[in-house]
Amino acid sequence: MIQGAYFLLAILAILALSAAFHNIYIKKIYRNVKGTDEGSFEMAELLKHLELPQGSNFNTFMIASWMLFFVAAAFLFFQTPGTFPWYYFQAIQIASSEYGLIVFGLAVMIITALLAFTIPKIYSYYIVSRNIKALMVYFTLPLLMISIAMSIYLGTVYPQADVQSWNLIWIVGYITLILPLILMMMPIIFSLKEVTR
Repeated sequence: MIQGAYFLLAILAILALSAAFHNIYIKKIYRNVKGTDEGSFEMAELLKHLELPQGSNFNTFMIASWMLFFVAAAFLFFQTPGTFPWYYFQAIQIASSEYGLIVFGLAVMIITALLAFTIPKIYSYYIVSRNIKALMVYFTLPLLMISIAMSIYLGTVYPQADVQSWNLIWIVGYITLILPLILMMMPIIFSLKEVTR
């Protein structure tokens, strides 16, 4: 069966690079403003002036998407063995419960709630075109739902599944997890042109 540590590192690398590029982007704007005649802005004041309303529907959707992303990642990497020594099925009492996966998902949502509510604020510092918003809205949640469905299936057949079919389903689950992450990072990715100027 697939050892998922390297796959998880790729996701963490995307998150880390996105955070780094966002930081560079904001600092570059700050330096440019500081270089003008009216460059007496402090960073906190600049951030306040940079904020662009993206719409309450979009913001709500992205909060839901980030919450579901963390749930999908937890289901894929922590439900069955292969990535870490601790996993969902070790909690026998919860795993054997009819509502075990719901409890697991809710626990992940509670643990990651602060991140899920904080990360979408980043979008307010970017001009997000209607087309990019459409891609993010129409594809993110369906892909995450597919990833969760793949993980639930793996949990259902564990540990009897043959290695080949297990690996194939795991890869599908991973691809449908990493694609939404890239979609959610698109405003930052498209800002790279500004960062490299």
